Amino acid sequence: AVYLNGRVLRNPYGIGVDFAFAKWQGANIPLHFNPRFHMDKLVLNTFQAGRWGDEQVHKMPFREGEHFEVIFIVTDAGYLILVNRKLLYNFLYRIPPQSVRLIRVGGNLELQSLKVITAAVIGNLILVNGNPFCKYSQKLPPQG
Repeated sequence: AVYLNGRVLRNPYGIGVDFAFAKWQGANIPLHFNPRFHMDKLVLNTFQAGRWGDEQVHKMPFREGEHFEVIFIVTDAGYLILVNRKLLYNFLYRIPPQSVRLIRVGGNLELQSLKVITAAVIGNLILVNGNPFCKYSQKLPPQG
């Protein structure tokens, strides 16, 4: 799993977190996590073979000037994405994640930390570093 925390800057336009195959422009991006403040939406997508996939558009979980935590948990089927200790998204794989080589973070944020952590889903709990973190409900509809 990947954990990041930070603070959204004032007058933000957007934030981007890409799980990418390589640094070069045009490399596949299995997960593009893109809060767009000018639209008040969060967009999830994939970039493959030079093309963007269909955007998944969601309610904005971030606010200007506020601290945030995001955890991306890699599962057998997709990415579980938690924002501020709440499971908000289940982004099913369009591209297998095994070739991800870098995580690119940018935009209108002050990044305070980015770490690889241990996370697991056990029954109705999500454990982070072996400790209960939040509840997990399989009722969250798959999105992807």
